[in-house]
Amino acid sequence: MQRRMTRLTVIGSLGIALALPFCAMADQARDATAATPQGRSVIRGVVMSADETPRPIRRAVVTLGGTVPNGRSVVTGDDGAFEFAGLPAGQFTVTATKAASLPAAFGAMRPGRQGTPIVLADGQVMSIRLTMSRGAVVSGTLRDADGQPVAGAGVAVVDAHSVGGFERAFSSAGFVTTDDRGLYRVFGLAPSEYVIVAVQEAAGLGEIGRRTAAESERLLAELQQRRARPPGAADAAPAPPPLPPSFSFAPTYFPGTPRLRDASRVRVVAGEIREGVDFVAGAVPVARISGVVAGDVRNFAAVRLVVILDGMRLPVGNGTTPVLSQAPDAQGRFSYSNVAPGRYRIMARATRGDAEPAPASGAGGGSSSGMGSGNPALPAGSDLLFAVADVDILGQDISGLALTLQPGSTMAGRVRFDGETPVPPNAFTSLRLGVSPPDGTYSSNMAGTTIGNTFIGASAVSVGADGTFEIRNIGPGVVALSSPLPATISSTWWLRSAIADGVDLLDAPFEIQLGVDLRDVTITLSDRRTELSGTLQTPTGQPAPEYFIVVFPAAPDLRRAGSRRIKAVRPTTTGRFVVPDLPAGEYLLGATLDVMPNEWNDPAFLERLAPSGVRVTLGEGEKKVQDIRIAGGS
Repeated sequence: MQRRMTRLTVIGSLGIALALPFCAMADQARDATAATPQGRSVIRGVVMSADETPRPIRRAVVTLGGTVPNGRSVVTGDDGAFEFAGLPAGQFTVTATKAASLPAAFGAMRPGRQGTPIVLADGQVMSIRLTMSRGAVVSGTLRDADGQPVAGAGVAVVDAHSVGGFERAFSSAGFVTTDDRGLYRVFGLAPSEYVIVAVQEAAGLGEIGRRTAAESERLLAELQQRRARPPGAADAAPAPPPLPPSFSFAPTYFPGTPRLRDASRVRVVAGEIREGVDFVAGAVPVARISGVVAGDVRNFAAVRLVVILDGMRLPVGNGTTPVLSQAPDAQGRFSYSNVAPGRYRIMARATRGDAEPAPASGAGGGSSSGMGSGNPALPAGSDLLFAVADVDILGQDISGLALTLQPGSTMAGRVRFDGETPVPPNAFTSLRLGVSPPDGTYSSNMAGTTIGNTFIGASAVSVGADGTFEIRNIGPGVVALSSPLPATISSTWWLRSAIADGVDLLDAPFEIQLGVDLRDVTITLSDRRTELSGTLQTPTGQPAPEYFIVVFPAAPDLRRAGSRRIKAVRPTTTGRFVVPDLPAGEYLLGATLDVMPNEWNDPAFLERLAPSGVRVTLGEGEKKVQDIRIAGGS
């Protein structure tokens, strides 16, 4: 195996965010019941504040991870000191946490960043220092259009860079409720940009009407005139007053807009106290959507409808989401009311028979995630039909929306093992294949209205003994192919490719279009696993663990969000990095002192990193060592 050394010019700090979710670490999967390994190595240190005059942090919880089953934790004393003794040789991580402060990791360049793995030799004693910063604070007042405080409203402060962050907004530490003065205060925030969203619950049921002050005065005047008539005067039946426009307490984003795309971002740094982030959250005009479902269905009343919200997953509640005011009737006619401004996707699902099958487990409320949990099991030969319509609402009603049902898509093909290792018995039948939204499925239900993406994708199926598979009744949408390998296979084999029409479906999430099948898909498992490793060194030849290594395709068209060809790792204290199981191809290795989580999925970030990258070509099953020395003066 040839070892190469290349000089690399690195780019500097590129932003702020939370912890990097991927880090090259060895032997993390251990038998939880095994005895704790003993050794002679020691990690000791101190946790200090990030103040201009650092001070010891007392009562911080310091956790050791890595080559120790279940980890270890200790609490710092008044001097901020901690110690882990009796450690075996191996690789470790050290992190510290404390309420109202940001998590600190050894080697992290900024608050909340990924730390550096520590490599210990037998008998080695290492002294380290962790720096802990206070979290930022964002506070403000929520008022209605009349300037009155809004009490009891939920306010979430959500990291604008987090993927899928809004689905967790109302179960995270960044969620509070306004007090009787309309005040909210969220603390412990990491340096970043945030979107602030407020949600109010309506006190009543159904649609909410609101009249202007002039309309109310006119109605009162008419009532007073009727009361002033002489006794016995003819009293013709008054015409009923027109219905008032409907409104909703839809989610409102700072600085006071009902649409996520128009929200302003609030940037904070560590320890900052940002006060006065006030905004108005009131009722907004809502619309009605009416339409009809058509297709090869005998019982349209059995058709099920769901709504997928664009870009956010907030809790279903009175007055916050569309309401299915009329489920499909015998002619397929349906209507939604209480539709606040925003983008929506309405999906219909039915079977060719007379009844819709029972929903999948968990589809009745709450949320769920996982592979292929969207579509229920069907009797042999049954077909699911789907229809999709996208609408953009800004207070206007939509009528005549057509949902024409079409058969779900099918993905079919064959699984093959490519290698010299004997294939385990029953290897094919132990595999299950499915497609589902890349961020998992979710579903919430209230009074017959379902919000969620559970119609997208399809339940996992078993592979046949001859290696063939067929996934039927796939709902339209962006999905990822998944095949969780059993331990008897994953110890040797890895999912190398899934080729359909010359495209590798494993490279990134892909879109299933309504009525379009994927046939002749070839899924290959290989025992020839690639590995790209090396050391990152300073110009003087010393380890450079403070950097991040980002590996990404040399071809710009392969730099797609969620691609398995894009990975970021942190070198250990020895400067060593390992990137396993990359598909064969040509890559660039870049180094940077800082990177935001998921920033490597941003083509603009990779474009900035590309000119300084080291080009590396990986062959099938090749294990390549590429040492990198940072160019002097960088």
